[in-house]
Amino acid sequence: MKFKMPSAKTRRYLYRVGNAAVAVAVGYGLLNGEEGALWGLLLNALLGLADANTPAESSESE
Repeated sequence: MKFKMPSAKTRRYLYRVGNAAVAVAVGYGLLNGEEGALWGLLLNALLGLADANTPAESSESE
């Protein structure tokens, strides 16, 4: 089975939405602070570099 890497735009989207989802889950009491920190660290370890090391979208007007 071959794994296809998601596009840079998709990786940036997953990183940002995932971090927001963890914050909302902690805010609503679905996760406690320690669990939220654990999930946040895991998410950042998996996708954080994807956000930092992907090229910015070039505008179509250039």
